Amino acid sequence: MGIVDNQNGSFFGIGYILMFNLLSGIQAVYLSGLLQKANLFATITITFFFVSVFFMGVSFFYKDKKNIPTAPAAKFYNVLAINLTTAGSWLGFFVALKYIEPAVVSALANAIGPMLTLFITVKIAKSDKLSRAEIFSAIGVFICMLLIIRSTMNGTSALGNISRNHAVIGIGMAFLCGLSMVLNTIFSKRLNNQGVKPHSIMTFRFVLIVLMGVYIAGYDEIMVTLHQYWLTLLIVALFGNVLPLYILQVGISKVPPLVVSFALVLAPLFYFLSQQFSKRILFSFETFIYILCSLIFLSYGVYMKSKVKIVNKEKKE
Repeated sequence: MGIVDNQNGSFFGIGYILMFNLLSGIQAVYLSGLLQKANLFATITITFFFVSVFFMGVSFFYKDKKNIPTAPAAKFYNVLAINLTTAGSWLGFFVALKYIEPAVVSALANAIGPMLTLFITVKIAKSDKLSRAEIFSAIGVFICMLLIIRSTMNGTSALGNISRNHAVIGIGMAFLCGLSMVLNTIFSKRLNNQGVKPHSIMTFRFVLIVLMGVYIAGYDEIMVTLHQYWLTLLIVALFGNVLPLYILQVGISKVPPLVVSFALVLAPLFYFLSQQFSKRILFSFETFIYILCSLIFLSYGVYMKSKVKIVNKEKKE
């Protein structure tokens, strides 16, 4: 009976993570269209203000008798780092969506992980050696990434011909998004290790991006955007941010890390599927093939990395 329960738990866990991918893809495609009309920084400010208020409410009702550290009790530089990396990831994501197609944003952001790992291992942690499989995976992802960039710059992606300046901005901000996500994970883990609960982290991680948005957009622009789109942005905040994050955490709790990694790697495909329902974004066979090849290399890298860990663990035992 226990085996059946575990199998059901894993099945539903994978389903939760795939649902996270789908909701994220739908949100990205919707925002891509909305940001052609709404002010970028006002949209960011209002969206993450709603998200912050929600998690403040959760933290208020989640209080218990245990002495749980909050933001002021945690190391200041970790709090600052999580705000900087959160601002970088979401600002990069929103700006990239404004200028290039959602599936490309997701693919480029996802590709940063193995590229960053390769750079750190080779240039910084010189004592560690990369396996041939890891090098092969990283090089494959890098080539796919270059092909995706070329397609975007040449106007053969799903959005067709776009301004070269806009393409450069979109590609650069997608990379910023991916880099910030990698660093954000590291600093989130540090805060968790200090005893700060995830819901507590969520209450203060958006402070910087909201303040930046207020400063850049200005009060008048925020009020205009709020008047026109408050309900839309509330729905985006709840169903595009809060709900997917909750679903992801539930999924992570039910399946092994390797399965989580494989499931999350599929995100660009869900973005690509979601954008087929947008009238503004056309079907691009080039984008589809390059994303598919990138996912194959990423999946291979994840699998081989987990295999090496298992072998090393068995040797120690």
